[in-house]
Amino acid sequence: MGLLDTTTTLKFDMHCSSGSYITVITIEDENEYIELTQKEAAETMKIKESDIIYDSISKTISLDTISIPLKPREHFDLQNVVVQTNGTILTADNLTAREDLSYAYYLIDKLTATTILKSDYAESPVFSCTVPQGEYLLKAYVKSKNGQRKSAIIAEIANVSGDEATVVNDGSVYNLNYKGQTLEQIDESTYKFSVDFDYSWNFNIKWYIYKNGGYYTTMNSSGRDLTYSFDEPGNYTVMYYLTTPNGDNEFWNFPIINYTGD
Repeated sequence: MGLLDTTTTLKFDMHCSSGSYITVITIEDENEYIELTQKEAAETMKIKESDIIYDSISKTISLDTISIPLKPREHFDLQNVVVQTNGTILTADNLTAREDLSYAYYLIDKLTATTILKSDYAESPVFSCTVPQGEYLLKAYVKSKNGQRKSAIIAEIANVSGDEATVVNDGSVYNLNYKGQTLEQIDESTYKFSVDFDYSWNFNIKWYIYKNGGYYTTMNSSGRDLTYSFDEPGNYTVMYYLTTPNGDNEFWNFPIINYTGD
């Protein structure tokens, strides 16, 4: 297998209209052997990468005498959650509920982004609470039995007078819609790095700059752009980590820049 020295992060891209892929990460010794130890077993065994066998019929990976069943990632639907109000009472119901999933809801203060009320995960997709005076966002969660989870803001709610809550909109503007990135060279040493996304709440971008494969510097920004001037020759990689109070995150990098310093 390919050798990756001193790294804790792997990035790969896959583009297709319909397909499945499996990621296998192994730790190998200097002779390219993988050491396996079964649970509660006294002995260990060593295999090669070529000994890893995938069975497309049974959907399993075999490693010598060890067989690992594979399950595809599930796709959850939070598009059909109906949110209604009656006085100060708020109710939400996921109309595409399944028995093998569990559901939870958070009521979030719109101004401070803090959770003021939350429910535990439950098999029932129905949620009800009293909305205090103020402006809020309702966030829905869905979780499978293997721990896979999805969440989204599903409604913006306002209780201006204190005695009547109303659904202002579906809250979709508070869910991050990542669109991509652009790179612009301003002069010989200066570049503008831009991140394109739709989002109507506060966010943070942490920029990481690597020189010749090693860490160089880090910067934080509440804006969508970074203008940076390189002053030392080298091959630079600019990466960024976009996060929001809603729990959204995107981690990407720009193409390598070879700055000669001429």
